[in-house]
Amino acid sequence: MGPQPSPWFYARKKAWFVTHHGKQVRLTPANGTRDQAQKAFYKLMASEQTPRSEAILVVQVCDQFLEWSRQHHKPESFEWCQDFLESFCNHKATGRLKACEVKPFHLTRWVDSHPNWTGAIR
Repeated sequence: MGPQPSPWFYARKKAWFVTHHGKQVRLTPANGTRDQAQKAFYKLMASEQTPRSEAILVVQVCDQFLEWSRQHHKPESFEWCQDFLESFCNHKATGRLKACEVKPFHLTRWVDSHPNWTGAIR
């Protein structure tokens, strides 16, 4: 996990900013205070639409990983991951389970459903 975002002062613009999802977001008008920046920062973070951890589905976890994989892996590696995760999510609707409900037997039953897999794939 990378560094946590925090407000920083941009001297040339005399304003507070934060890097949020890879973009610079202005938190205060010119000559704004650190307190104003902190309040704006917390408001920005609170506005995120993040599902509660107990409500996240397996398919959502897999989709979030694939978004990351698309940006950080070669296309062949991304496609390999995508094929495996789609297979897992589609196996007996495992993807519709809440992530916190997945048990080891879900994984072993999925692997067992592919008897032709051998070696490192299994």
